Amino acid sequence: MENKYCIDMLLGGELCEIGRVTDLVWWEFEKDGILYSLHTQCSFRVTHEGVSVLTRRSIYNIIDEKKDSKSNSLFDKNVITVNCLLPLKVLRVECSTMNDLRIVLSNQVCIEIFADSDVEDEQWRFFMIVDEDFPALVAYSNRVEY
Repeated sequence: MENKYCIDMLLGGELCEIGRVTDLVWWEFEKDGILYSLHTQCSFRVTHEGVSVLTRRSIYNIIDEKKDSKSNSLFDKNVITVNCLLPLKVLRVECSTMNDLRIVLSNQVCIEIFADSDVEDEQWRFFMIVDEDFPALVAYSNRVEY
């Protein structure tokens, strides 16, 4: 039997950290002692108490033109605030037919990920961090692949 996972595996786990490398945003989750990562290269929004606190667009909003842009974006500033709320329990996970994700967390935090690029572009990737033999779940706008 081939082991595969689905994004629902996060239910009951915790969001532990959010970060980025260039324009790839990673979301690290832990459940039952196992670490999972969700990588996104599409639009997203994080809300806290109904207010938008972090977006993909903020990666490109530079705070100070004179400083190194590696950690000088509005995203880099705001992700510190969001990470201070962590860990947060995953209360609900929803995935649309177009692979948009909605992850509802404790403390009135919600992550919305929008698969908004062309159908052939990878939107997000979900995988177990420690087990290289476990296949990644890769989502496009019109399908998922393992």
